[in-house]
Amino acid sequence: TANFRLLYGCGGQLSAQEAEEHVQDVVKLFMRAYRHNSVGGSDLR
Repeated sequence: TANFRLLYGCGGQLSAQEAEEHVQDVVKLFMRAYRHNSVGGSDLR
């Protein structure tokens, strides 16, 4: 949800906790997308 708030400029500045949660969510997304999968594809669960 922070992505959309940042993208559209809605709402105020993120708190430190919200900013950290946003960073962790983005990192998890990229880690899942680029993780090696022995079946031969990425796993975006």
